[in-house]
Amino acid sequence: MFLGYPWLGRKPITDAFGAVATGVQNLVRRIPGLGPVLLPDRIGNAPQLRDLMNGREMAGDMDAVEAALARFPERLQDAGTQWSLDYMHHHLRTLLHRNDTMGMAASIEARFPFLDHRVASFGVNLPRRFKLRTSPLVLEKAHPFVRDKWVVRAVADRYVPKHLSQRIKIGFWTTVFQRLKIAPAYLAGSPLGDVLKLSQRQLQDAFDDAGPDLRLRLLLSDVWLRTVIGDEAEEAATARLRDHVTILPEGARPAGGPARNRRSVASAPI
Repeated sequence: MFLGYPWLGRKPITDAFGAVATGVQNLVRRIPGLGPVLLPDRIGNAPQLRDLMNGREMAGDMDAVEAALARFPERLQDAGTQWSLDYMHHHLRTLLHRNDTMGMAASIEARFPFLDHRVASFGVNLPRRFKLRTSPLVLEKAHPFVRDKWVVRAVADRYVPKHLSQRIKIGFWTTVFQRLKIAPAYLAGSPLGDVLKLSQRQLQDAFDDAGPDLRLRLLLSDVWLRTVIGDEAEEAATARLRDHVTILPEGARPAGGPARNRRSVASAPI
């Protein structure tokens, strides 16, 4: 509602940089004969693939928001309102689902005061300048010269010290997933090989080449396939994880991954 995500605060800067980079790339591609060789026009379909994988739920929400705002006079079509509504659809549903699941699992009755309908209505309809405000005194590297959630912080200034009310957004982050060391023996007999149509060696090589995020997704997919599709007992799956998966100390990282040296590939660009 109040545009507190760091990437929204720096969006004008990143958009401007993206426009300059795109302009330079287009100039290079226009060099006769040489441009397409130096900078091939690679078509990326990552957003379209994401939409297909989630049943176009996010795309449908965003289309609905855009269509609803189009019915208002142009002077009322504020970009900040569209951003707020976009995040209050799929993203908010995801967060609420996670919170409810985790809270109930821990017997915690969680509540979200900002979801009072009066606060939500006020926040969505508030002009963007009251959410993101330019100031030369804001030196946050995440969004330099832009104070996010300005109106929320202005109210908080009345009740709490400024070192709290003006503090940067801090998530409940952890590096534990980047520090997972998964022994090769874990993949022995993994149903992932059959699903992906890979031999045991190919599956292991793909796993070795993967970064921590992809490794985690492969690990979770393997557990899901074994326990849900294969009907493996939870105790067996837990024992396998304890035997073959180790959490390294803070600061350590497993060997391998895409950062390791790879030989130069001579194939044509895909």
